[in-house]
Amino acid sequence: MLLHLDLKDFVLVERTTLDFASGFSALTGETGAGKSILLDALGFLLGGKADASLVRQGADKADIHATLSIAASVQQWLASNDFDSSAELQLRRTLDASGKNRCYINGTPCTATQMRELGEQLIDIHGQHDQQRLLKPSSQRALLDDYAQHPDLQDVVKTTWTTAQAASAALLAAQTQQRQLDAQREQLAWVQEELAHAKPTAGEWEQLEQEHKKLSHSAQLLTTLQGVLTGLDEGDDPLAEQARQMHHSVQALAKLDAAAGALAEPIETAYIHLQEAARGIAQYLKTADLDPERLATVEQRIALLYATARKLRLAPADLPQRLADVYAELQALNAAQDIAALERAAHRAQAAYDAAAQDLSTRRKAVAAKLSAAVTQGMQALALGGGQFSIDCQPTTPSQHGKDAIDFLVTANVGQSLRPLAKVASGGELARMSLALCVVTAAQSAVPCLIFDEVDSGIGGATADIVGQHLRQLGVQVQVLAVTHLAQVAANAHQQFKVSKHVENGLTISTVTALDDASRVDEVARMLGGENITVTTRYHAQELLTAALHKHAIPAPRTQMRKD
Repeated sequence: MLLHLDLKDFVLVERTTLDFASGFSALTGETGAGKSILLDALGFLLGGKADASLVRQGADKADIHATLSIAASVQQWLASNDFDSSAELQLRRTLDASGKNRCYINGTPCTATQMRELGEQLIDIHGQHDQQRLLKPSSQRALLDDYAQHPDLQDVVKTTWTTAQAASAALLAAQTQQRQLDAQREQLAWVQEELAHAKPTAGEWEQLEQEHKKLSHSAQLLTTLQGVLTGLDEGDDPLAEQARQMHHSVQALAKLDAAAGALAEPIETAYIHLQEAARGIAQYLKTADLDPERLATVEQRIALLYATARKLRLAPADLPQRLADVYAELQALNAAQDIAALERAAHRAQAAYDAAAQDLSTRRKAVAAKLSAAVTQGMQALALGGGQFSIDCQPTTPSQHGKDAIDFLVTANVGQSLRPLAKVASGGELARMSLALCVVTAAQSAVPCLIFDEVDSGIGGATADIVGQHLRQLGVQVQVLAVTHLAQVAANAHQQFKVSKHVENGLTISTVTALDDASRVDEVARMLGGENITVTTRYHAQELLTAALHKHAIPAPRTQMRKD
């Protein structure tokens, strides 16, 4: 519920601070005084378009601040979005002359989108544009669903619709791409056949290259190593034997000079290394597998892998990975090409959607009958006596919203047939229809504050008094703010504000004032008789206010906000 509103330098308002109560509050004033400025300010505060023209001429920036009491669902939203939820809700939005704006929720900066999302749970503004929106089929369907309070059914329909559409798209894609998939499969099958013939294995190409290099130089390896072995250990004067003799000769010098004898040690080390080298070469020559037949086998294998790689335009080392990829691609194609499986999946998804949509249709038709009767009853009291309201639910093209075309039908006179609301409702009738719907659906609404702009358009006299009574009655369920130019409507309000304007320093300034009992009589009298307030008009105004106060059929407004 809206508790407090502070405006600074907004449009024509220099500074206004207002406190609101529960029940029905009327906003009145002369034509052109700016009665809709408060509605515009709230619309901007709750995420509306930021337009630099909203800043009062000559001011640097506009600043809107509101305090609201909140329900548990709003506290949950605040907590889930990391905003403070421990106290009353503080909303603020500023707009400078360049068009730059800033939004705050409980002192924490936020986006306009977040402000708009939160605002949808707090205040519902019904202007003339919103009344025209009532003529749209989508809005009529949304109103019926909101009244029915079946979000779970709507969610199931939406989810099953999405699933059915996806399954149908997959089936259609498989069917239309059949020829293309067959061509891909044929190509992959050929690649698989070539690779299966070659049977490449991981790391094989590198091993073959090393082995071929060794085998193709076998003569050079044998000749070179045999020559080295002969020089080391098998020749007429082998190098190892020379080293041994040198070691003995130098070692014998130790008897003559210990320092000279010490030189024998590195020669001994060299002799040992030469012996080890000779033994190693001998062992290699003994075990070396340098069979020419093996060389021929390796060369044949290399030729096969190279030819396969060239045919597939790959590097020979990449053949094993390509073989694994082909298996995976063929498996995926086979799954995508399983038309029968896709048909079964599409059928199951469609059946699930049909069942959910049928449940939603059944629920809508039951609630439509209930809402139609309630609104018809409300019309009788709004100068639409003999009128009738009906909600028609007809099959239509399936969508995420179900299979129902929702159409609001109405007749304003006895004996006339029901026709679509968009074709028969005048501006005044549409305003009263909107009010009747709001009164009926208020108990189901989760929004604690409703605001009406020119809800009394096109009516007067006794009908205006009845509209005022309905707004007062609606104020028992939720907080109601209404801009009105009719005294009969304003007299039924629990609280009244007057909007006026004057010129100050060459600039037009609008002010908003909360009226006490005495000033309220003057304002209602002005609404009845114009600026020349007479004793008669003041007496009539007092009568209207007293009558509204003593209408026992109209309960007093609640002091506490309805719990969700």
